[in-house]
Amino acid sequence: MKSCHLLIFASFALCGCSSIVHTPARTSVEVALAKRAEVVRLAASARPEPRLTSYRSVSVPAVEPELPTNDRIEAVAETYTQGMEALGAGKNDEAVKALEEATKLDPGFAEAWQHLAEAYEKGGHNEKAMNAYAKSKSVVKQ
Repeated sequence: MKSCHLLIFASFALCGCSSIVHTPARTSVEVALAKRAEVVRLAASARPEPRLTSYRSVSVPAVEPELPTNDRIEAVAETYTQGMEALGAGKNDEAVKALEEATKLDPGFAEAWQHLAEAYEKGGHNEKAMNAYAKSKSVVKQ
């Protein structure tokens, strides 16, 4: 019976405690309590006021940005294509103009030099044709 009373007394005594602190042997309870985080309540006047969230539009960049274009390469390709179409259609003057422009934009474009030489040859400009063929060969060697 005594143990029952002791148990009831202990339960009443422990109900008043907010928590039980277990400490390993030979450690201070005060130190263990000092290490624990404490809940701090702010006074009603110290609490921050709730703020309304304002929305704004934000520009988000694309995941994969567009690759920069090389205008010179596009211009060379376009003029070379125009020259080849004109050469195929038998329009030598247009072909010469377009292929000359392609070789000015890209002096290392050997095929453009070869086709320019063909256009010169078809137009009867043999000396220009020989120089263009020589240029196409020198570009290939480089």
